[in-house]
Amino acid sequence: ASRASSDVVDVSNFVAKPLPESFLKHGLYLMYYERPNTLSDNALFRPIVPIRVKLNLDSPSFLEVSAYSGSLRETNQQNICAFFKRGDDGHLSLDWPIFMQTRHRLLSQFVEQHDPKARHVFRLMVLELEPALKNNIYNPQNPGNDWYRIHCPGYDQETHVVSVPNPSPTADFLRRVFSSSPNHQQKIHAITAELAWLPGGDKQQHTLGISKIICLEFLGLNAGLKAR
Repeated sequence: ASRASSDVVDVSNFVAKPLPESFLKHGLYLMYYERPNTLSDNALFRPIVPIRVKLNLDSPSFLEVSAYSGSLRETNQQNICAFFKRGDDGHLSLDWPIFMQTRHRLLSQFVEQHDPKARHVFRLMVLELEPALKNNIYNPQNPGNDWYRIHCPGYDQETHVVSVPNPSPTADFLRRVFSSSPNHQQKIHAITAELAWLPGGDKQQHTLGISKIICLEFLGLNAGLKAR
């Protein structure tokens, strides 16, 4: 069967990207997809989606929804990540789950479906939620949780707030991870974790949450901290 040209990921468009020392010491390397330097049709015209819609102040029309979905498809390949790990034999292995996750925007799809029965393992970047939001917005509405902000490694501008029931092994693990970060380092970590829609709050509304930690970092690495 033939495939559309937009569905082909050309290996020649991948370039090496620098990683922090914490990644390199584990033999991790990253190739990042860069689209050819061509001007898209979208760049020639004024955006059709108004700023009030983007800020969720107004509901989008059908035409605006279609235009926004089309723009996402146009930029989909921009953020494909190819992580490699150098093994003991010196050979590099591709982290296939993160390649597929970024290639097909699987995290975004999971969040949009909002299915209470769904559970899925993702490669994630996680950081602590801002104290003002945690104390004034999320804790009053849904107490008994820790709160973090996550994003897919390829889409750092698309963040999601997640809950972590406390007490729980997952909450204990993440607290140990963040308390071990030196003060001068940026407190953001790579994890492999299972996400689910967890019940909570007075009205038992489901919230996006981390249900299980698989390991710290990617490719089965645990950097001395194992999930329990």
